[in-house]
Amino acid sequence: MSIFAKKKEEIFSLPEKYNTSFIQGLSNKMLNIKIGAKLCVPSDRWAVIVVKDKPRDVIESGEWIISLDRIPNTVKVLKLDKPTVVSKKGGTQKVYKEEFRCDLYFVNKNVVSAQEWFTDTLYKRTKDKKKYSVTLSGQCDFRCVDPVKMIKLFLYEWAAFESEKCKKFVREYIGALVYEILGEKNLSPKDIDVAENCISMIMPKLSKELSKYGLEVLNFSIHKTQFDVDTAAELVQNKMDTQFDSDEINELGAEISIKDTKATKESSRSVIKLEQKNEVLDMREENLINKDSDIELPKINLTKKNTDNK
Repeated sequence: MSIFAKKKEEIFSLPEKYNTSFIQGLSNKMLNIKIGAKLCVPSDRWAVIVVKDKPRDVIESGEWIISLDRIPNTVKVLKLDKPTVVSKKGGTQKVYKEEFRCDLYFVNKNVVSAQEWFTDTLYKRTKDKKKYSVTLSGQCDFRCVDPVKMIKLFLYEWAAFESEKCKKFVREYIGALVYEILGEKNLSPKDIDVAENCISMIMPKLSKELSKYGLEVLNFSIHKTQFDVDTAAELVQNKMDTQFDSDEINELGAEISIKDTKATKESSRSVIKLEQKNEVLDMREENLINKDSDIELPKINLTKKNTDNK
């Protein structure tokens, strides 16, 4: 516990050795914190004050003096603003509490990356009642977005107080949710074998469930999908058949394309030849017209001959 006691001041802060921890309690025992003590919260942490087994107040990053205004929910629960009447000689006196008992946790705001998750073996049936089994595994990143909800999950549902244990529980919970989500759906091995299909089915419910506990999942991925031997062999054969059909279609398409190209070229050549022929004919016709215009036509005498002298 990093408590530096002085006659007039107490300082509560997170020890350096816990800088990478996901969640860290400041002490295994409840603390006695005096009103007016100093609390140092790192820039990537929240401080959560837990009183009577419930998170009461969240304190943001910074250096703070613990005052009644800073911890309103704790004040309300412990009635720190209500004085106790104490009998003294000559009468009574109102006495306010100068300290309170609580647990203090520091919660990491950073992304916890590359966490391995996996499912138990999932047994399913296809639409034609054929049995198959499958297990999935992958990685994900997650982070805390609501420290109050997360404290409730870890401390009072999972009883996990250690940082690594908390991470392990999140990984196992994600694997269990994936198992549950896929188990509820009527899926064929082919549906599950496509990672993108699985992720699109998993993410909506996974995000919704984890948000209840103040967690957000980032960069969820499936790295391995392992089926029983017979199903795996059938999937491989289907992929090979599909690839073979695709290759045949590609070859046929290429052959048709080549024929179309040849036909197009021949057609283009015919058009060009026809255009050239028409040009030649036009030129010949033009030359004939020009020649005709140069010939003088004979004049015809239309005067009536005199036949009376005969």
